[in-house]
Amino acid sequence: MLRKDIVVAFLALAVGALGCGDDSSGTGATGGSGGSGGSGGGGLPTACTDEPDLSAATSAEFPAQFWACYDTADMDVVLSVDSCVQDTPGLSEGCAGCYGDYAGCVDSNCGDSCNSRGADVMPCGECVLAECNVDLTSCSGVGSPAVQPQLVE
Repeated sequence: MLRKDIVVAFLALAVGALGCGDDSSGTGATGGSGGSGGSGGGGLPTACTDEPDLSAATSAEFPAQFWACYDTADMDVVLSVDSCVQDTPGLSEGCAGCYGDYAGCVDSNCGDSCNSRGADVMPCGECVLAECNVDLTSCSGVGSPAVQPQLVE
């Protein structure tokens, strides 16, 4: 019985340590203004996992909406996309903040391949997968929007 108690105590400490990491790397999303509810629960993603955020962020239309906001963003990509995606019905300010931060990551780390992607979305998709998807998922609790062909006007 003592051995079981030691294992349980060790696992509790290990899980607690995972929730207390230093997120100050400066390369990821910050979570906007705290999400649309949820409990926070030791660093678990909550910004987009409550309804109606979840429905909005996982809808079939959202990837095109996000990329249209990205493609028309002004110089402050983070705030511009954050504001633009807030027009998505059901998306809260906190959830939109995750996508604003994601857009900033895309622009900073993948701008060469994403800002002029045209119809060839593969290089942009590969870059955002490697550079930005983990931070978005950590902030929002949902996957990133699929890269869409660039709007040509």
